[in-house]
Amino acid sequence: MIRFPRCLLFAIALTSLVSESTFAVLMGATTAPKQATISVEDGRTIHIRWIVSTSPAHSTGVFSAQATLKDSTTDTLLKTIESQLNVAEGAGPFQFEETLTLSPDEVKQWYELGYSKLVLKRAFTTAGDNPSSSEANLWLRIINKQSNGSVSRSTGLMVHNVDLRFKPQRFKKQVPQNLPLQAQLTVQYSGEGKFTGAWQIAQLGAEGSDVIYKPLATATKQLKHQQSGYLFSPKLPTQTPGRYVLRLCTHNQVPSANPISATENQCPNPELSASLQYEVVAPDAPPTTTPEVATLSAAAELHWQPIENATVYELQLRQVSANETIQSSKFVARMLIACDQTHTTFSNDILEIMLPGSKYQWQISALDQHGDLIRQTAPLYFIFMP
Repeated sequence: MIRFPRCLLFAIALTSLVSESTFAVLMGATTAPKQATISVEDGRTIHIRWIVSTSPAHSTGVFSAQATLKDSTTDTLLKTIESQLNVAEGAGPFQFEETLTLSPDEVKQWYELGYSKLVLKRAFTTAGDNPSSSEANLWLRIINKQSNGSVSRSTGLMVHNVDLRFKPQRFKKQVPQNLPLQAQLTVQYSGEGKFTGAWQIAQLGAEGSDVIYKPLATATKQLKHQQSGYLFSPKLPTQTPGRYVLRLCTHNQVPSANPISATENQCPNPELSASLQYEVVAPDAPPTTTPEVATLSAAAELHWQPIENATVYELQLRQVSANETIQSSKFVARMLIACDQTHTTFSNDILEIMLPGSKYQWQISALDQHGDLIRQTAPLYFIFMP
């Protein structure tokens, strides 16, 4: 007698119970054509064929209540097509013919607002006790055929959203003193034109104290028809320990004829501003029991203090040249160490490339679960004497 595991028997029983409904589903929807071009001058009438596929076991037809025309960048609803497509019974593939007519006036209006890449969406649903659904998309692009640009955009560039992140992204909340730090601004937009704004910086004081922003640099970039672009901030101040906030004030789409100056404490367009806080931390002071330049053998242990929230420690080893500057040091190797350890010895691979009598710098970086830097210890030095 053959014996099956209990979990396998349960799976076989479950499959037999749901197989009938599992195979009676809507399998997908598509459209022909899949994309089309519309001119500002002429508008266009597009003949569309929606094709809906179902499983052979399906018998309850398919239904679609309406289609929606949206800007593909911002998901702004531009038009609703209130035509129902319905087959009450049977199995697919089902085919529905539909005509979409867009007048030159409405196309021109969308184009002037910066909407040039559109998508026509229609969702199809099956009937029955266990309905399923699928969506098909027709991608549309608006163009201006007149080379002299007689059809102009009232706003040119329309910025919809800005997002500010650190670059490199391993710096999120804290950055060691004097390390280089920049931010990257991602801009979601439609249309094209020059993006302008102002980078501002403020040092945070005691809780409840006023935040006073100071101008850092001007932000400008020419943006094309790509829906998303990015630009970098200038190098951010990391020389003095403390808490800081970086802000980008966008100057595009300012309703006032005299926008607020970047030196004032308020953005002219608050909904299109972005900010980031960070803290500059001084390197941990080296233990008083450790000399400035030690002499270490191959079996020597390196020790450091535990760092809160560390998931893993990274030991970086550099060989220091004669003038003993960090800029002149040469990267040698790194080791990953479990977070429950605060000491280690050099691995055999590292010992093989270390040179007797040479001076080295070592430093511990504490990383979180995403591999992002939490904190670094102060660099320490030793001369290798195996």
